[in-house]
This record gives sequence, structure tokens and C-alpha cells, in this order.
Amino acid sequence: MLGVAIQVAEFSPSVIDFFQIVASLAAAASAIFAGIHIYRDTHWRKIARTLSHSPYRNEEFLKAIRQLEHRYQCFEDRKSNQVITGKIDKTLTKDLVLAANYFGQMATELENGLLHENIAKSSLKWRFVKFCSVFEDWLTRDGRHEIYKDTLSLYRRWKG
Repeated sequence: MLGVAIQVAEFSPSVIDFFQIVASLAAAASAIFAGIHIYRDTHWRKIARTLSHSPYRNEEFLKAIRQLEHRYQCFEDRKSNQVITGKIDKTLTKDLVLAANYFGQMATELENGLLHENIAKSSLKWRFVKFCSVFEDWLTRDGRHEIYKDTLSLYRRWKG
């Protein structure tokens, strides 16, 4: 009994190579499926984030933009730009800053690929372009050009 040894089957190199190839293919397939899942997840998160930017979900923004639209009739009359290049009514400065910051955040997130541009464009382009066309002078004055550079860049891209 002392001389009994356990025999282990020996595999030829071709069988070992076969199992190494199968293991490599399984690892590659797993990585590919994980990549696809991450892409889809990121894509849907981007869409959800874009939809959350709907102006109808932000009551403060809606109130501010409506005040600006009413005061300057910016959606009916381009000549309102003549009024805005002068002094802006102090009571509406808060609304102007709030709307500009809302659009600025949206533009920055679009520039950084955090939002789905086609969805944002289809829901906000008209209001955004009109806002920027009326308040372009204000957005570029007194060093604000640097603050709203993404807004102005998006405005030039969307208006054309």
C-alpha cells in the first residue's frame, strides 16, 4: 500500500491550448457585453437627464422667463433689443440672471456631453435662441462673455 500512486491524466498541449482559447474568448465576450451595457446605461441616463431639464419642471425658471417675455415681448418683437441694450429694469435683473444661468447650465452640460443634444434642441431651441437673440448684448457685456461662453457658443450653433 505504500507504493500506490495516484495517476493524473496528462493532456496534450493542443487540449490545453484549446481551453486557453475558450477561456480567452469567454473573457472577451464578457468584456464586450459589459461595454454594451455601460453604453446603453449611459445613453438612457443622458436622455433622462435631458428630460429633467424641461422648463416645465422648473417653476422658478418659468416664472422668470415669462416675466422677461411679457416685459420685453421678446418672442414677438425683435426691436426689443433696442430697449435691452440700455439699462435693464432693476426689477427684472433677477429674472434675467436666473434665466441666463438656467440656459448657461444647460449649454455647459451639452458642451460636456452630459445631455442628449437632439432632445434638448427639439424641446428648448426656440425659447433658447429667442432669449439669446434678445439678450445677446447683455450676455457679452461687462465680462459676462466668459461666464456665458458655452451659452453663446450653443446659441451660434443652434441659430444657424
